[in-house]
Amino acid sequence: MIDFRKKIAVGTAIVKTNPIEIYDTLDRASDKNALRPAQLAVLEDWWNNYKDKKDVILKLHTGQGKTLLGLLILQSKLNLNQGPVLYLCPTYNLVTQTCEQATQFGIKYCTIGADKNIPMDFYDSKSILITSVHKLFNGLTKFGLRNRSESVGSIVLDDSHACIDAIQKAFTIIIKKDEDGYEKVLSIFENELEKQGLGTLEDIRLGNHDSFLLVPYWAWQEKVGEMVRLLAGLQENLNVKFAWNLIKDIIKDCQCYISGSHIEISPYCNPIEQFGTFSRAAHRVLMSATTNDDSFFIKGLGLDKDAIKAPLQYHKEAWSGEKMILIPSMFDESLTRSRIIEEFARPLKNRKYGVISLVPSFAHSESWKAHNARISTALTIDEDISVLKSGNYDFTNVLVNRYDGIDLADNNCRILIIDSKPYAESLSDRYQEMTRVDSEAILIKIAQKIEQGLGRGVRGERDYCVIILTGAELINIIQNKRTRSFFSSQTQTQIQIGLDITKYSKEDASLDDKMKLLNSLIMQCINRDEGWKYFYISRMNDAPVVSKEERVLNILQLEKEAELQYKYGECQKAVDIIQRLIDTYINDNSEKGWYMQEMARYLYSKNKVDSNKKQIIAHKLNNYLLKPREGMDLVNISFVNQNRINNIISWVRQFDNHDLLMIQLEETLGNLQFGIKADTFERSLNELGHILGFIVERPDKQRGEGPDNLWCVRDNDYILFECKNEVKEQRGEINKTEMGQINNSCLWFERVYHAEYIPILIAPTNKVTSAGGFHKAQLAIMKKKQLHSLIDNTRLFFKGIRELDINGLSHVEIQKLLDANHLSIDDLKSTYAEKPIQK
Repeated sequence: MIDFRKKIAVGTAIVKTNPIEIYDTLDRASDKNALRPAQLAVLEDWWNNYKDKKDVILKLHTGQGKTLLGLLILQSKLNLNQGPVLYLCPTYNLVTQTCEQATQFGIKYCTIGADKNIPMDFYDSKSILITSVHKLFNGLTKFGLRNRSESVGSIVLDDSHACIDAIQKAFTIIIKKDEDGYEKVLSIFENELEKQGLGTLEDIRLGNHDSFLLVPYWAWQEKVGEMVRLLAGLQENLNVKFAWNLIKDIIKDCQCYISGSHIEISPYCNPIEQFGTFSRAAHRVLMSATTNDDSFFIKGLGLDKDAIKAPLQYHKEAWSGEKMILIPSMFDESLTRSRIIEEFARPLKNRKYGVISLVPSFAHSESWKAHNARISTALTIDEDISVLKSGNYDFTNVLVNRYDGIDLADNNCRILIIDSKPYAESLSDRYQEMTRVDSEAILIKIAQKIEQGLGRGVRGERDYCVIILTGAELINIIQNKRTRSFFSSQTQTQIQIGLDITKYSKEDASLDDKMKLLNSLIMQCINRDEGWKYFYISRMNDAPVVSKEERVLNILQLEKEAELQYKYGECQKAVDIIQRLIDTYINDNSEKGWYMQEMARYLYSKNKVDSNKKQIIAHKLNNYLLKPREGMDLVNISFVNQNRINNIISWVRQFDNHDLLMIQLEETLGNLQFGIKADTFERSLNELGHILGFIVERPDKQRGEGPDNLWCVRDNDYILFECKNEVKEQRGEINKTEMGQINNSCLWFERVYHAEYIPILIAPTNKVTSAGGFHKAQLAIMKKKQLHSLIDNTRLFFKGIRELDINGLSHVEIQKLLDANHLSIDDLKSTYAEKPIQK
């Protein structure tokens, strides 16, 4: 064999280290041309300004070739003798795609094969190791843990936000209801959970998947020894075994949630330092879409805020791809979620493009299934996507909770329907959504999930897609100016274009059939109408660049610092940091309550009295948080100094126009359906009472005992609700346990309130098991038909208000409308429920 290197003149460089020069030396496939301007600019900037920094966030529009940039950066590090290097993907599918790209561009790589061993080419820095994030981030990782971790020079984390979710799962112990340990954990904390929510605990015992409670931090810390012994004995369960190795020494500083389906145990802040391969890497490149807010890298990956404030990106291109965002219900009230599903779910023979729907849960997919859409499950999704990519577009494909990780470019997805607001997956995220409804951090997470969904159908600068949004909660987020501000500049402009299209559609009276109007707009995009294309480009080119505030970034940095101080045993320093956070950034009482609870948790191990005092304050500020062990002082709701009609007028006048009012109303009414998550239903029932002018509370959530909902309708007169909307609609009877729940709620009310009331059980049937007795003779059952009647009449009432002058609403007019729509207090107590029938 001839050694050609010896034939090169002395002093001639053979190994290129600049990634741009490396690209020119690659044996690329014939269709791989010169680097794009964006790629050239980013690589030059990295080489000159970022290559020696520990952390770099690389942001580039979808379809601009981030994967190639990551591979070239790692190849540059290898050529600089700064290996080994590692390229991590959030899914195995993306691992395959990345390997294919490496092959096409002539970049040498290796993978972890069937033997699950790390290849020698990685150790010897001969090639880039491309693998999934799960291979590194698990409790039994081949890369080792803590001081025994394998050393690497550089790591690229592809789709970093999706990786954060995978990493969080690595630290999380899951025990399912039918597995060993579930009942033992429940019994250990049963007494404390009863104090937090007696009715919710009963739902948990009954196996309600969506009912859950947080184990109070004081109970957890007191029982931590018992929990360590229990968990150590459950390592045959793989969901325990992999996480146990990571958190076994910090169990005391974990949070535990118990639901009707599983138990979830995880740290308050990821101990990312356990993975020395990642935490000690000299250079870490986190690739992120331009639409994402990267603040969560602070707590999720342990980054410093300075890296997030100065990302590596291409500044000359403000947007990429074409999205026509349409909100049918704003065109016309007849274009409801049900109507949209009916129109787009049905199969269409020989369709030329894909129609995709993203739904948050399998419960939401049932409506699509009823119209013969194809519902993808974990077992069928790969095959379903393959069929789609083969060019068979006959079926509408419904993807459940798949807002990232699936790319549907070009004809694979020309119509994307995002049906309803995304749900949080983990119990810890759901707890925060429930207790911190106005938190900027939570709203950013929700906006980011929606934005990830919006990006599924547009995967390049020349790609285009029509995006239809339906579902009242989702529309309210899009319409609300505050929540809309948490989207990227590009998405905010696309949404505004969609809102303007809505306005133009209302001005066009040529089509009475609003569904035909909607379809004609869709075809203007799909058929590449020149007027639409020019309109879109001109609007996007004129879009203002919205600078991101550093508020959330600073808040998360302080949260991280407080957790670190607590970890080091400096409890008071942790408390002082949170106090500084509150003083500087927090105005909302519910958010102040959240942070006061954090302070109480920090103090508990050092000073239980002061901890309980903080918890009392926390609960007063936000009574959806943990009830303190003692000293809780709750005031009963009453109609003293209140007037129902004044309350209705106050609610109406908070909106600038009637359209905004109806959007908010539809969000509430849309969640009052059988099959909706229990907490969402009960929260909306509470809001409905408020909208109708009553004084309301959720005793089980806010006090830890009592009914799901309570409305004070006038002085010393109440309606008490127990909600069983989530049970199967085909149920033949109300069982003994459910009757026991409403009977207990009646007893609670009589003990606490000493006033007139009627109890209403919301359930699919009014037939009661022979074993179930009634504590209160006036017990009534609200079935689906009566619930829908209440919803319809409420909607008609507020449509009637449209005809009135909002600023000049009179008591007489409001009362007439209430009476006309059967919403008087007497109607509410008698019209919308019926007597139970004992079987």
